[in-house]
Amino acid sequence: MLKQRTLTALVLAPLAIAMILLLPTAGFALVIAVISLQALWEWTRLAGVTSTAVRVAVIAANTALLGLLWLLRATPFAWYAIGAGVAWWLLSLLWLRPFRAFVSRPHGQSTGKVGNRNAVQRKGWAQRSTNMLAEWRTQRRRPR
Repeated sequence: MLKQRTLTALVLAPLAIAMILLLPTAGFALVIAVISLQALWEWTRLAGVTSTAVRVAVIAANTALLGLLWLLRATPFAWYAIGAGVAWWLLSLLWLRPFRAFVSRPHGQSTGKVGNRNAVQRKGWAQRSTNMLAEWRTQRRRPR
């Protein structure tokens, strides 16, 4: 696996550098848009969207949004879009904060707690993850 990743990096790194340095801005934006839309297609599948029509609609909406952002890139509206993106990521970080218990730590590192609180936290983590898994299974079984 490491060999495959190394060979992939040896091929893709020069290609990415060449695209950044040699392509005009519009060409680079097009390449990034295609890669992003392909990733979105895969994400919709991972998110459980089974209808091809819905997946195509999501891709079409995002393509239109990317095109609109490209057209408005030199206007003051672009700064509002950037600000909205930054605000979204900051809100996402706050939203994900309760899931800190699910973050894995390298072996041997503690959470910095003293006493028996680590054992209590591990028990709580196990209970929360079991509850989350049961809820996920229930959601997957419900007809949409």
